Amino acid sequence: QAYIQITYVEPYFDTYEMKDRITYFDKNYNLRRFMYCTPFTLDGRAHGELHEQFKRKTILTTSHAFPYIKTRINVIHKEEIILTPIEVAIEDMQKKTQELAFATHQDPADPKMLQMVLQGSVGTTVNQGPLEVAQVFLCEIPNDPKLFRHHNKLRLCFKDFTKR
Repeated sequence: QAYIQITYVEPYFDTYEMKDRITYFDKNYNLRRFMYCTPFTLDGRAHGELHEQFKRKTILTTSHAFPYIKTRINVIHKEEIILTPIEVAIEDMQKKTQELAFATHQDPADPKMLQMVLQGSVGTTVNQGPLEVAQVFLCEIPNDPKLFRHHNKLRLCFKDFTKR
């Protein structure tokens, strides 16, 4: 018995690639690497408390670049990156800050878009919002130097978020 899991993928770019891919065309053509994320906890559940929520990023490399003549291309390489709960929180805060910056700098301003972004960032009802992230990860300073670096990065994300 075999199972097929269908999910969506996003184009994946390394930091050095993002410098070269500036235009819409560059970001949507000649794509060979794609990424999808899977949430998990150490006890096997998909979702859990904020402090136990890990994320697995799976990066797939195809044999040919998209767009291609065929709509399906073989995957030739698969790479996995595991993010710890604090790294997941950092990535989430960076994404919310980026969405907020985009909504506030639109010309002309779109009040509906701004309201949706603000409700999704500050007034969250389903996912934990910035307040809970701060209470879970920033309440005490860690002793481990690696965790301290992540702690500092999360503090800087909050600083950037509040400036927006």
